[in-house]
Amino acid sequence: EFELLAGPLGLNDRRIVPEPVQFPDSDPLGASVAMVTATNSMEETLMQIGCHGSVEKSSSGRITLGEQAAALANPHDRVVALR
Repeated sequence: EFELLAGPLGLNDRRIVPEPVQFPDSDPLGASVAMVTATNSMEETLMQIGCHGSVEKSSSGRITLGEQAAALANPHDRVVALR
């Protein structure tokens, strides 16, 4: 199998490790997006990730895990969130 992949990857017996992938974006995994959402309120963050239910903030300003799960629109997502 190595022989099948070696040619397209520019590999041979002397060079068995390909060059690292060069991403055009300096943040291919979206860490900067996560940092932006971390500065928002919990309700804003929930809305950005697709939670469209109405969520009321508790007196401390934080939303419990159950409230976050209840805000999810998809029942399967609610189950996954509570696991």
